[in-house]
Amino acid sequence: MKSIKLAKTKYNKTRDPASKSSVTLMHRHVANNPVAIHPQLLEMIDPKDVALNDFKQQLSAYKPKQSVLEINIVKSQDRSRIE
Repeated sequence: MKSIKLAKTKYNKTRDPASKSSVTLMHRHVANNPVAIHPQLLEMIDPKDVALNDFKQQLSAYKPKQSVLEINIVKSQDRSRIE
């Protein structure tokens, strides 16, 4: 087992790095095709974890109409109009 770890370490140190085009290609591929989960591992996943991951994806896709700074500017303008 130790020899496998040492061989992997040496391989990782001496291998050629990935080209920029291949990295870009893989990023596009992963973005368009989500990574599938092996069927035998599906039964090990808790439904709460699935719901949490779905919520996180929805939250990361959320884009507010205004930034926090813009909201504060609008609020301060409204206060100045009231006074």
